[in-house]
Amino acid sequence: MAQKRKLPLISSRPDDQDPPRPPLHWVGFGIVAIFALWLPLAAIAEMIKRRAIVGYIGDRSGEMDTELALAALAPEDHARLSMWVFGLPLAALALAAMGGGYLIGRYGGAAGHREGALAAALAALVAVGFSSFTSGASLALLLPVFLAAPFGALGAWLGKRNRA
Repeated sequence: MAQKRKLPLISSRPDDQDPPRPPLHWVGFGIVAIFALWLPLAAIAEMIKRRAIVGYIGDRSGEMDTELALAALAPEDHARLSMWVFGLPLAALALAAMGGGYLIGRYGGAAGHREGALAAALAALVAVGFSSFTSGASLALLLPVFLAAPFGALGAWLGKRNRA
């Protein structure tokens, strides 16, 4: 009777391991990680932003009421409210880009700050593309792309520095 040969489930030889992924693969992983981080951060930013708006102009029901309340604000209050309205979503994007870049730098093998910056810029570009369908194209929509790239590179640099 022939003896059954048992195959090991996990190879213990290091030469049987899969080759490392090319750095470009990590760009795709980074994009997914950035969106996974960005969505909850953007939701939190929206909640805070909504409270700030209500705090400055009150609870307005119509568009005309809101416009009149904004026009009645003092210039310094208008500037502070603008910082809440525009700064919070950009801060959420910056944190998400840094987190995705960190993932690339920490676990990406040969991938580094270039791949982190590319992943962040592409994630922001995808979001800008989707938003331009509803709001129209504008050069101001490119601001998130230019903001996300350095934060993605910074996150990758931090991740590479903290490798085990």
